[in-house]
Amino acid sequence: HTLTHTQDTSHTQVTPITNGWPFEFHCIDSALRIASDAYDMSVKQMSSRTDENIRTQGREVLPSLVTLQDMTSIKNDLQQLEVQMAAMKSAVRNILEEDEDMASMYLTDLAAGVVHATKDHQEVEILFELHLSRFDELWGELTSIKRKITHHEDLTKLRLDATRNEIMQLDLQVSLMGFAVSIAALGASMFGMNLTSHIEEHPQAFYFVCGGLFSASFLTYGRFAQKCIKRGVFSGRNLRNMF
Repeated sequence: HTLTHTQDTSHTQVTPITNGWPFEFHCIDSALRIASDAYDMSVKQMSSRTDENIRTQGREVLPSLVTLQDMTSIKNDLQQLEVQMAAMKSAVRNILEEDEDMASMYLTDLAAGVVHATKDHQEVEILFELHLSRFDELWGELTSIKRKITHHEDLTKLRLDATRNEIMQLDLQVSLMGFAVSIAALGASMFGMNLTSHIEEHPQAFYFVCGGLFSASFLTYGRFAQKCIKRGVFSGRNLRNMF
C-alpha cells in the first residue's frame, strides 16, 4: 500500500492510492477528509468575514458600534474554531505517538488472523501524517487571520487616540476663546452699570473702548495659545484651522 500527496496553490492535497486498501483505511481517510474540508470551509468563511469587516471600517470615519460588534463576533467564532482544530491536531498526534494503536488498526488483517507487529504500521502512519500536514496548514491560515485582526485593532486604537487628542485640543481652544471673550464681557459689564465716568462724553469713546476690549481678548487668547503650542498641547496648524 502506498500514499502520495500533491501541492497546489492553496492546500496540501492528500491523494491516497487506494488500490488494495482495506476497508478500515477508507473509513479513516474519509473521516479525516470530512474534518479537514469542514475546517477549510470555516477558515475561508472567517477570512472573508474578517476582510469584509476591515473594509467596512476603512470606509468609516470612526468604527461604528455595528462593525465593532461584528468584529467581536468574528473573534469569538475564531476562538471556538481554534479550540476545535487544536483538539483535532492533538488527537491525530496522540495516535501517531502510539505504535500499538496504529498496528491494531489493520482490522481486515486481524479478522484474517494476521497480527501486525508493533512497528508494522507504515501505511496508516503515512495516512495520518499527510492529514496532519493539512491540519497544520489550516492552522497556519487561522493564525494569519488572528494576526490580521490584531494588526487592525492596533491601527483602530491609534485612530481613536488621534481623534480623542484632536477633540481635547478643540475643547481647549474653545475654552481659551471663551476665557478671552469673558474679558471683553467684563469690560462691557463695567460700562453697563449706568455710573457716570465722563468717558461716555468723548465723541470717539465707543470706538476706543471696543477696540481696547477686542485687543485685550485677542492678546489674551494669543498669549495662552502660544504657551500651549510651546508645551506641545496643540500645534500651530490646529490653531490656524480655528480661523
